[in-house]
Amino acid sequence: MLYIGISSLLGANSIFSISFGIYYIFTSENLKVKNIKVENSVYYTEEQVLETAGIKKNKNMIFLERRKIKNRILSELPYIEEVKFKISKESTLKILVTERTSKYVVNNKDTNEYVRVDKHGIMLEKVKSEDMIFYGSDTIDEQLALKNLLKLTDEDFEK
Repeated sequence: MLYIGISSLLGANSIFSISFGIYYIFTSENLKVKNIKVENSVYYTEEQVLETAGIKKNKNMIFLERRKIKNRILSELPYIEEVKFKISKESTLKILVTERTSKYVVNNKDTNEYVRVDKHGIMLEKVKSEDMIFYGSDTIDEQLALKNLLKLTDEDFEK
């Protein structure tokens, strides 16, 4: 009989502990976003990244939809290649970004538009011809790499 009483007491204690933990997760001020910082962003301002991320202060960090936020940033800001999140002291959420760099400027013969692309052929932005400083590549190896990357023919590449 004493064994049943201890088991009941331990069960009630476990339920109380779990309930308190859930309550803490939902209401704790320590788990709410107080500050948001963007690190390693050179091309975009902190405000541009934060606006695109759409994170609201005082939202519980546990319930942030990090994958959606990351996908939104990657799809709307082409110079950003990678996004990571870090929670630091004082309820600060850090958004750590890795940026792409423009490697080539390519001319679309059909539209006569120039486009900046990175080393993987990802289009970064359109460029006005009068704003161009660099077109093509420096070495034969870079020209061949660009040609293969963009699936250009010899005729396309010579022009």
